[in-house]
Amino acid sequence: MPLDLPPALWMPAKPAIIRAVAAGVEARPRLARPKSGMFMVNHLVGFGAGGSNGNDQFTKLLLHCDGADGSTTFVDSSFNPKTVTVVGNAQVDTAQSVFGGGSLLCDGTGDALSFGGHSDLALGAVDFCIDMRIRFAVVGVQVFFDWRPLGVQGFYPTLYITGSTIRFLTNSVDRITGGTTISANTWYGLRVSREGTNTRMYLNGVQEGSTYTDSNTYLVGASRPSLGANGNAGSSDFNGWIDEVRVSVGTSRADEGVALRTQPYS
Repeated sequence: MPLDLPPALWMPAKPAIIRAVAAGVEARPRLARPKSGMFMVNHLVGFGAGGSNGNDQFTKLLLHCDGADGSTTFVDSSFNPKTVTVVGNAQVDTAQSVFGGGSLLCDGTGDALSFGGHSDLALGAVDFCIDMRIRFAVVGVQVFFDWRPLGVQGFYPTLYITGSTIRFLTNSVDRITGGTTISANTWYGLRVSREGTNTRMYLNGVQEGSTYTDSNTYLVGASRPSLGANGNAGSSDFNGWIDEVRVSVGTSRADEGVALRTQPYS
């Protein structure tokens, strides 16, 4: 026994289990309480896969299309930013936008943004979601988002308009045909998403056409996708404006719902 020290300072503390048994109660470890606004999943603190900001590990491309009028600088705001290549006269236009004061303007003569065929943008065989805001300067046959390489068909996603309705095409066949007659100079919210083997298209939060039973493994062509131009041929390019483009791979974004957002992704 050490000299001049009271027992409380030199005697080893009894283990919690011994103290608990002696007291006739069961000892349980105390768990830290998560901070407000967070939740615990497998010991990790964070936000859900479809967090309210809409930009997460599943976001493979995110374009706000903002900047000075006439700018040819477009930034991918996803967590793994892609190099954005401007083709033709594609540029920022501040006369039209949904969010942020700018949008991508294409004049229908080869203007586009391309993304180098990055493997992140191959949608594969998993859930995915493509969404954007779009405004047509004129209505006619126009391809506005195309994963196909030049002159090659196959399981490449393609979004285009013909006969005043929007279509989702792959492997040379229209898989979903919209039912809304598109008007020029009107902003629309467009979403195409796959959940399991069900691919659906939504316009302004309402499903368009039939659900496509979809087990395809989607590819991406070299220098694709092409946003604003026909990637398969040098004609039928897009004439109008595009804003707030997001491509998600590994989630259908079903947890977000399909109602139009009132703020940009961040």
